[in-house]
Amino acid sequence: MHYQVYDVEALLETKGANLITVDVAPGWLASVLAWVDGRRCMFGDELGLLAQLYVSFKDGDAEMFVVGTDCQWQCQCSRITSSEIYNGEVYDMTFESAPVTRGEAQSTSSRTNPQAVKVVSFDFAKLVSPNAPTVRDTEAVRPVSIFESASGKTIIDFGQNLVGWLQIFELRKPAGHVVQFRHAEVMENGELGTVLNGMKSSAGLETSKSLPRLQTSCTTRLACWGTGSTILLAEQMEPWRERVPPFVVPDVITKAHPDDDDFWPHIPNAVWDDAAVLVPWSLYLASGDKEVLEKQYESMTSWIDRGLPRGTNGLWDANIYQLGDGLDPMAPPAEPGNGRTAGAFVADTYLVRVTDVMTQACAVLGRDDDANRYRSDCQRLKQAFHDKYAAKSGLLVADTQTALSLAVVFNLLDSPDQLAVVGDTLARAVRLQQFSVSTGFAGTPIITHALTSTGHPELAYRMVLVKNCPSWMYPISMGVTTIWERWDSMLPDGSIKPGEMTSFNHYALGSVMNSLHECVGGISRLNPDGRESKSSLCRVGA
Repeated sequence: MHYQVYDVEALLETKGANLITVDVAPGWLASVLAWVDGRRCMFGDELGLLAQLYVSFKDGDAEMFVVGTDCQWQCQCSRITSSEIYNGEVYDMTFESAPVTRGEAQSTSSRTNPQAVKVVSFDFAKLVSPNAPTVRDTEAVRPVSIFESASGKTIIDFGQNLVGWLQIFELRKPAGHVVQFRHAEVMENGELGTVLNGMKSSAGLETSKSLPRLQTSCTTRLACWGTGSTILLAEQMEPWRERVPPFVVPDVITKAHPDDDDFWPHIPNAVWDDAAVLVPWSLYLASGDKEVLEKQYESMTSWIDRGLPRGTNGLWDANIYQLGDGLDPMAPPAEPGNGRTAGAFVADTYLVRVTDVMTQACAVLGRDDDANRYRSDCQRLKQAFHDKYAAKSGLLVADTQTALSLAVVFNLLDSPDQLAVVGDTLARAVRLQQFSVSTGFAGTPIITHALTSTGHPELAYRMVLVKNCPSWMYPISMGVTTIWERWDSMLPDGSIKPGEMTSFNHYALGSVMNSLHECVGGISRLNPDGRESKSSLCRVGA
């Protein structure tokens, strides 16, 4: 359990008494944490507070003293009658609370009268220091417009999809009047847009994303708790499949349906679950800090050695459903994994990739025996990939933009001749699509790298600059301020794309920026050992 540290020196009165008050809410422990059944208290039903105030004196004349939570503390209800991550907050301004003092309370109401607290036991060994920056204000943003919609709703437009809290200075309404604030992302036909799962959208104001210090990939993930990136935090997650975390974190699906294995089958998935290996490695490359590899080593090896089901050839079990190149623009809205590149192909390319990464990670950590084992596995898997998917000429069974890019960037080809064949095939595929993007989450981060490394940088530039849908410039032409989850989350007529939920603040498709930094800007990171890596500009003649 993470504890928080705050500097409260400026709040202390040097003369007179000081009072410590803390608002306690259900939070992760007892809130509704998923869209399934609205079940509460998945991790516990007893709210509590553990707090200590440390006071030291600058002159050193007096010893530091500590004030901590104990049986002398009191509790009572407050104006915040409900406060949850999923369902928001209810604030009752008509509620009159009694003063909380060490003396007798002034009210006889059971709701407002301070009550004695119950002291419960707690394992202090579970406390860990914060591992992420504190949530704090960084900027104040004013609305660009406030107007009334046709249905009579007041729309506050901040002109930017952003993360923050509303600050309301004054509300002049009669007692009992209810004011509701809904935070969302876009408008549709002059009103709050509603996608099929019932989540609301509004005028470019997002005030919920990741505010509870939970790393999520987008606003909708905060609502549904699905994220691949948080697999890095394995020590905080529910053990599942040999300590490999589940599809959503925390595992609210299993908690909501503990006796129903069919509700959401426990199915490992490539790419997203491969983050167990790829994220620690990326952090190491960016920081040169070996500790992150040491800390995550067990979860990294658990995923490769025991977490994923394999076929007889060592590649993925072909019967396992894969999201593959998720949200390929040709995939049906309700079937994001049903794109043009077979999920098994994507999964197997990633398996070779993560095995190669494990080889390098073991070498960095000096685990030579493991490095040799994974190196041998990588060579065997690469041969199995060729036997299953590739001809000696370099032609692949899949000739989609994603399949060809994966083969190039993940170094799955045996010779320069094969690389040239695949590069030329990729170039033709891009031209056939008239430079529109036809990649999903697996192919988008690497397609421009693949084009550049095979001698076609002019096509990469052309893809980046084209404005028709699907493309990187299409959302910009629609006036967006953040990247969408789907290439066409909003259609040209301003309507939200039909289908299952979509996000208007999602980083995945914006991963092309890596290519722009490295290839266009010529900016690349140092090697972890401090030596400069090769840096070059991709120049295209006029």
